[in-house]
Amino acid sequence: KLLLDDLQSRVDPVAIHAVSNHLDAWSARVHGTTPTAGRGRDEGLSLDENVQRLEPVERQTVIWRQLLTGDKEPEAWIGQAGRAQVRDEFTRQVWSRYKRWWPLAVLVAAVAAAIGYWYSRNPDEARAAASGALALLATLGITRASMTGALKSGARNWSELLWNRALAAVICEKTSLVDELYPPPPKVARR
Repeated sequence: KLLLDDLQSRVDPVAIHAVSNHLDAWSARVHGTTPTAGRGRDEGLSLDENVQRLEPVERQTVIWRQLLTGDKEPEAWIGQAGRAQVRDEFTRQVWSRYKRWWPLAVLVAAVAAAIGYWYSRNPDEARAAASGALALLATLGITRASMTGALKSGARNWSELLWNRALAAVICEKTSLVDELYPPPPKVARR
């Protein structure tokens, strides 16, 4: 994980995120469970038989190498259904991140409705107030063009970061082989 931190500036961020999540999953699973029957090292077996039993570890390291060296693009690990899963994951992340901000959205909508109502009742006063506010902002060096540019670049960066996180989550799920060697923890039903 320390080496991954050193490589972050030179490697695809989706690959770094996927490999980092894999390492976390492998670490948690290795410390928490025993290997699946027929997998893992067995002292009574020959070297070739042990290599065969530990084959998922070798395949996982090949996947990591391909992700980190760029031999295989991260998107190559998912198919058409995986791309649809990325869209779903992206939507889930957006909603989970911003659902707690709904009171602010209600407040902004109420302020916008109040401004709209004020404009419909007194359009001349509203235009004068808007002109005054824009003139005040212009004295501070803030123009409509700079505000629009900042909003566009901010939205572009925000959506790109969330898309990369969603892509990394799906790629991590598709390329993780920890379940082949270590059984997943039992699911507990919530009541």
